[in-house]
Order: sequence, then structure tokens, then C-alpha cells
Amino acid sequence: MELFNNSTKLFQKYLRIRETFLKKRLSIFEMAYNQFSA
Repeated sequence: MELFNNSTKLFQKYLRIRETFLKKRLSIFEMAYNQFSA
């Protein structure tokens, strides 16, 4: 059960990191797109 709790915490951490990474990458893409379209 302890192992399960640890892996659940790790998984939630991974999801948060992945979400922020995707948002950052998306904002970088948006900035580049805005520069090209301007």
C-alpha cells in the first residue's frame, strides 16, 4: 500500500510537470507564430 501511495504521488507530480511543460511549449509556439504572422 505504501508503494502504491508513493507511485501515485510520483504520477501526480509527473502530470503537473508535463502540464506546465506543455503550457510553456505552447506559449513559446504562440510567440513564434505571432512573430511570423506580424
